[in-house]
Amino acid sequence: MAAKLLKGITHCILIMPKDKVVAEKNGVYAFLFLCFGPGDEDAIAQVHLTKVNDRFAWRSPHTTVGRKSVPVFKGQLATEITLIAQEAYELVKKQFGKVRYGRKYRIAGNKAIDETPMESVGVAEA
Repeated sequence: MAAKLLKGITHCILIMPKDKVVAEKNGVYAFLFLCFGPGDEDAIAQVHLTKVNDRFAWRSPHTTVGRKSVPVFKGQLATEITLIAQEAYELVKKQFGKVRYGRKYRIAGNKAIDETPMESVGVAEA
């Protein structure tokens, strides 16, 4: 994962909804967490894969101000977050053939880390 602004990312966690019905009902087809450090608690959370005009797109985290949803990150940082999310998703598809509902995937370093129930994906370092 070639990050220019987010160089401290150690791994990502891709979480898939329980099933397609839940994903379509909520409008979120995947969640990604960009983690900093050996644990999972320090992270940019809730990067969503949504459907816009019949196309899938990654959306950087948003927050609610009043009644309006506003992005937490803007500009190059938001772009980098969504590009890393797309790269992580594609790596999971490449290694496992497809991304399955009801699963969690850890994308880390250049070695696969075997954790249950999380499936792991090795990522070549940039």
